[in-house]
Amino acid sequence: MSFKLATIFLITLVATAFSLPLTFDDGFYHPPQAQATDVGAVVSVPTKASPTRTATPALATPTGSPSGSPGITITGSVAYTHFKGDGSPAQGWPTDDKWVTFDSMFTNNTPLLAKVNSAAEIKAIRSAIESQSKATGVDPRLILAVIMEESTGNLYVKTTISPDGTVHNPGIMQCHEGVATCFGLSPGTCPAPTILAMITEGVSGTAKGDGLSQTFATAKTQATGARAAYIAARIYNSGNYEGGDLAGGRVATPCYASDIANLMVGFVGDQSPCKLNLV
Repeated sequence: MSFKLATIFLITLVATAFSLPLTFDDGFYHPPQAQATDVGAVVSVPTKASPTRTATPALATPTGSPSGSPGITITGSVAYTHFKGDGSPAQGWPTDDKWVTFDSMFTNNTPLLAKVNSAAEIKAIRSAIESQSKATGVDPRLILAVIMEESTGNLYVKTTISPDGTVHNPGIMQCHEGVATCFGLSPGTCPAPTILAMITEGVSGTAKGDGLSQTFATAKTQATGARAAYIAARIYNSGNYEGGDLAGGRVATPCYASDIANLMVGFVGDQSPCKLNLV
């Protein structure tokens, strides 16, 4: 057995023993990257798209917050910025007053959702997000950001399986050892109760793994405001956070937290331009 295979196997055993979520590949959102990009650089959205996706809309300009609705209203997408560090404003990460409204975020991502999902399914996704947000207190924007990061909202996304075949992460939130999935079904046939179950497992957790509500509770013991959300997302991805750079750590997707921050401020895209793993 090679060192790399032995390392992966050891990581899998440790993570499984402690019921930690695992990222075994970067899925739809992280295709192979060709070159590194400096941290903090603003990059253009890639033009390459899969057959079932669309290119990112033109860049947009914030138009202000609607009365009674938190966040900034925008149409389209902002440029992607590589964020690196601990998620704090001091290290250049956006505060929550820079986040877009949930309405803007969902509306701007709807064209991507519609490439695979029906109108009824998209309505069910939104309803489930709002229901779980109300039930758990997790910001609906964070839920949607994780959905787009994990699967770009494709209800029929494949189930991710650990190298040893013991851990399954299904559904649009790729939740740890969940059961809800529409993988293998014909497009347009994913039942609303299954959609709700996918998002419930991703937010409220499963019998064997934490959801966003648990990772956010852990994050709030280390930080407040937007930084807590970025840490919560990082823990959801890798199972823990021991401080320092959110791009580092075992079995973590280096770009995960940066992607979440970009989605929260209005980035829309069928794949992430992030290349922190090559910096």
